[in-house]
Amino acid sequence: MSLPNQTSRGEQQARAAGHVNANGQRVYRMMGPVILWWGWVAFLLLALADLLIQGHQLPSARVALGALTVTGAVYAGALWPKVIVDESGISVCNPFRVFDIPWASVKGVFLAESVEIQCARPAPKKDKAVACWSLASP
Repeated sequence: MSLPNQTSRGEQQARAAGHVNANGQRVYRMMGPVILWWGWVAFLLLALADLLIQGHQLPSARVALGALTVTGAVYAGALWPKVIVDESGISVCNPFRVFDIPWASVKGVFLAESVEIQCARPAPKKDKAVACWSLASP
């Protein structure tokens, strides 16, 4: 017997953050950087359209190339960082490196200012803590 507005154990479903891709992988990201990315893309499109309409000189081309360079930096810092979880393990995508961690190597997940995954490694090497740039905890 269950209380009103409560489900029994058999009816409970796991709730998790992130979204599931078409291939079954769950992707975790913070929402703020994703909003920053799409805001930057909208600004960039408006700025490039304005440059196409008004400026047809060398300084306009330099501004456009500079804006595209900044776009790469914004992508690397805002949209690329993510954590992907599937049956084989965890992939932590940081701006400069991707860590593929099989489930058998995961010793623990620790929450501090960022999320850290403690990984076991073969005998001569020490265990490694991988910090997730894309996730933070309060």
